[in-house]
Amino acid sequence: MAFDYASVRATADRLITRFGAPLSLRRYVTSGESDNPVRTPEIQTITAAVFDYRSQDIDGTVILAGDMWALVKAGGLAWAPAKGQQVDRAGETWRVESAETISPAGTNVVWILRLRK
Repeated sequence: MAFDYASVRATADRLITRFGAPLSLRRYVTSGESDNPVRTPEIQTITAAVFDYRSQDIDGTVILAGDMWALVKAGGLAWAPAKGQQVDRAGETWRVESAETISPAGTNVVWILRLRK
């Protein structure tokens, strides 16, 4: 009998919804002619719980002072978070430095983003 990772995702989604907050995730899509491209922002609302890194996790190279990390609800995303996208949180814009998913057996349970101003 296979483990039910969909129920794990449902639990993670429920907890992140309860303890997180809605944020805007923005990416830019390029269209038009190659000599005159048009960059258009696409925005989706995500639900995330955002945390400071512990001081012992800040190494000064990969994780810098001031970086934050976010647990993002995997259910209902229009597109996957990715490096280079932007998150609007509390009136500030944060750049996604890395985006990883915990995805056992192909089921996205939760996304983990590293954010930097």
